[in-house]
Amino acid sequence: MTLFESVLAAVILAVASVACLGATQGALRLQSRSVAWQEAVAGAEAALASEHVGAPDPSGSAVVRRQRWNDELDVLVVEMPVSGGGSYQLSRLVERLR
Repeated sequence: MTLFESVLAAVILAVASVACLGATQGALRLQSRSVAWQEAVAGAEAALASEHVGAPDPSGSAVVRRQRWNDELDVLVVEMPVSGGGSYQLSRLVERLR
């Protein structure tokens, strides 16, 4: 193997390593976003459940609105902020509180 071939092999190895690091970085970024969305969904579901039974929001960061749907039903809308920006909105039809 000549010096030129050795240098060329090292350059190819370095380029492949940088590409793999970039792919790993992207995967980690997507994983952290997924965790943030998962936490927002769990918080919104908990807020929805507590609002449905008349208890206070356990997280304290959800915005809960109750809108009239018809004479017997309401729409509960829960908006939960997502870390890193954005928000998750969850809505359910529930029986009207009497």
